[in-house]
Amino acid sequence: MFTLTHYIWIGICVITILILFILNRKFKFSFNTNLTILFCMTIVSESIKILSGMEPRVDPITNEVIGTYLKAENLPFHLCSIQVFFIFFLKFIIKDEKKQDFLLSFMVPTMLFGGLLAILIPNSGTDFRILQTYEYFGFHAFIIYFALYLLISKRVVLTGKIFIKNISFLLILMVFGIWINSILADKGVNFFFLANPPMPDQHLPILNTDNGWGWYFVTLVSIGLIIMTLFHLPFIIINHKKLNSNKKAI
Repeated sequence: MFTLTHYIWIGICVITILILFILNRKFKFSFNTNLTILFCMTIVSESIKILSGMEPRVDPITNEVIGTYLKAENLPFHLCSIQVFFIFFLKFIIKDEKKQDFLLSFMVPTMLFGGLLAILIPNSGTDFRILQTYEYFGFHAFIIYFALYLLISKRVVLTGKIFIKNISFLLILMVFGIWINSILADKGVNFFFLANPPMPDQHLPILNTDNGWGWYFVTLVSIGLIIMTLFHLPFIIINHKKLNSNKKAI
């Protein structure tokens, strides 16, 4: 973490996001076009994970290969990778505008901060010789761009009600993450980083289990709540002031 290759990848992600904004401004991409671009990126991302993450399962008694499966840690159940399902739903299933707005409002903070944290704490490594490294940083750069696009284009308006909904949905997903981690405990998965810290071998400050898992879990949830609150608060205040101004104007 924060090696020369890591800094290079951070720079590549920043350049990628800037290029996407330049293209968006030049060609005036619509919401559907941006969603299609993101959907195509998820196809590429998941294809790379499948092609590079399959491994054979061997019968412990006969030593025969009984099947080939995707590595459990490559399943899309992290806060960032679970966005794949949301993108698919928005693209093909959810057509009701209110339902779209709810999902997009949740995707903005989770994509933005999930993507940023993933780039700053690359638990998949930064080796340029590994194909999955390109997938990892590329995918997170794209979801950060999409989140920023939704905010800048004002496709998403964050209010107090949206904040409560987002916190509630995030807590539900955390419970889902605990279930998935428990079901796949023998595979050593760590979705939402609920089982262990993101990089236990590097002993991150605060995010460690020095005082036991319980304290780590409380710290992780607290950090998530603080980040979500600090992110939503300015938008809630601005939108509240605009609403009051409009009422006075009437």
